[in-house]
Formats: sequence, C-alpha cells, structure tokens
Amino acid sequence: MKSIILAAGRGSRMGELTMDTPKGLLALNGKPLIEHQLKALKKNKINDITIITGYKKNSFDYLSLNKLHNKYWETTNMVYTLMLADKILAKEETIISYADIIYSHKLIGELLKSDSDFVLTYDPNWLDLWSKRFISPLEDAETFKIQDNLIKEIGSRADSLDEIQGQYMGLIKIKPNAWIQFKELYFSLSNDIQQKISITEMIAKLITLNSIEIKGLKNSYPWGEVDTASDLKLYNNNLIIT
Repeated sequence: MKSIILAAGRGSRMGELTMDTPKGLLALNGKPLIEHQLKALKKNKINDITIITGYKKNSFDYLSLNKLHNKYWETTNMVYTLMLADKILAKEETIISYADIIYSHKLIGELLKSDSDFVLTYDPNWLDLWSKRFISPLEDAETFKIQDNLIKEIGSRADSLDEIQGQYMGLIKIKPNAWIQFKELYFSLSNDIQQKISITEMIAKLITLNSIEIKGLKNSYPWGEVDTASDLKLYNNNLIIT
C-alpha cells in the first residue's frame, strides 16, 4: 500500500501563520500536522509515502519521504497537484490525504479493510465539530448525501441541514482502475478547468456521470481539519488523536 500527502498549498485563510511555514507543518499539540498523519499511516505499516510539495518546498526536506513538487502551486489546485503522482496511482492502490487534516490510525485501519475501488471517509457527526469552528456552520459546510454507503451528492452549497448527512474529510483510498476513470474525466476538461478544479468538484462530476461507484466510510474517531488560525486554537490541547 502506498500513500500520497498533498501539501502544495499555502492556506489562504491562515494569515501570518503560513508566511514562513507551509500549512502542513503548522504545529498542533507540539507536532507538525503532517507528522500526525505519518504516525497514523506508519502504525498501519504504510511506509511507502510520497508528499507533493509546493509552497516552501524546502521546509519538508527534513522528512525522509519520497517527494514530488508542483512548481505551479500558486496558480493550480489539488487535482493538478495529484496528477503529478499519476505513475503511482496508475499502478498501486493508494491512500490520498490532504496535508491539513489529522485523524486516527484506527480510521486508516478501517480504510485499508475496504475493498471498494474508490472510498472516501466522512464525518456523520460533522455538525458538532462545525458548530465549534464556525458561528454559522452552513457558511462553510457543503452538501453531502449518501445512500446504501454510496455517495450521491457532494460539494455544493447547502441551504439547509437536511442536505448534509456528513462532511468529506479529505482522506481517500483509490485503486488503479478507478484512477483511470478519474484521469479520463480530468483530461476531458478544458486546460483552465484542469488547473482550477478541486478533488471535491471532480468527485461530484464522477457522481453526476455515474461512471464509478464512490463509497463512503463513516469516521467515528476524533479528527480535525485546519483551515483557519482559530482551528488551531480550538484543537490545541483539546483534540486527542489516538
């Protein structure tokens, strides 16, 4: 099993915190975010890990990981970054992780057990976390609908809580045959869209085309997403990940 960590972006909502430090290296409970991820992966004997860098790439030199670099990180989005790992994804079952999240090694263990071609983790109890992070949770939360463990809708603006059965966490497992379909859709898009599209938007397009089943895996463990400076304040000393 291989893993890819996407750490190309700076974090537009982090303010001065990422002036000198990439978001994935911001400290949570005294340890960089990415090191929390590495611990969870390595506890599951996943040691073949590639990080895709962008902003301040040299900051990651201390990590003994395979590295790829998106030199166009300022003008491109996550799917463009992920495409740099095409040779890995086309051959190996792979776990993909955003660099600004933390999660339990137990969730990785459950993800490994899934036999689906494309599976993403989600938080069915998202409202509790979002209520702590935002004054109005609907300002940030996106639609998420699931039926018979298959994702039916994701990533649109939500007008009511009824449209949200969970929140996507930024953690995926994908097999090569699913990656081929993902890649075919990507290359059918215009060059401008290829540069700007997010992973969530790509998943939404795959669902609309009904070209591949995308399974949802419930997370029942503590986790966190770091989008703002207030997220770090919320989690520090309050979020215990095991």
